[in-house]
Amino acid sequence: MTAGSDHLALKESFIKAIGTGLGFDLQRVEFHISPNQTREGQVYRQTQMYLDNEVEDWTFEESLLDKDHHVAVALGKPDISTSEEDGGTVCEAPPLSFTLLSFSDLMSKATPLLEEDPAYWERFQSKKEAPVRQNGSE
Repeated sequence: MTAGSDHLALKESFIKAIGTGLGFDLQRVEFHISPNQTREGQVYRQTQMYLDNEVEDWTFEESLLDKDHHVAVALGKPDISTSEEDGGTVCEAPPLSFTLLSFSDLMSKATPLLEEDPAYWERFQSKKEAPVRQNGSE
């Protein structure tokens, strides 16, 4: 994986976590990725995020699924316990590894949202593969 795809996955996870969409200026965010070499199946939480050149206390879980797929999940700021008996420590659950699911796994408990509509399927199936240009040529 290239460092660029790592950064893209991190930026995408951050934008999804804050919920602002692409209206957020991505140039304000910078990531210091560690470790430099990731191994498949391992989950890492060492990356630091900088917003407007200041370090932010965000947690990201990163994993290399295979040589072509880097995954990043923005968990947000760590939960800080405010109870006096534990001294206000950071409570962090151990990272979970990603589980690859087959189509059958994903669909095993799926239920239809609507009743079956054969007419809809017929209209869908009759559509051309590629859109036709407005001037009539393909």
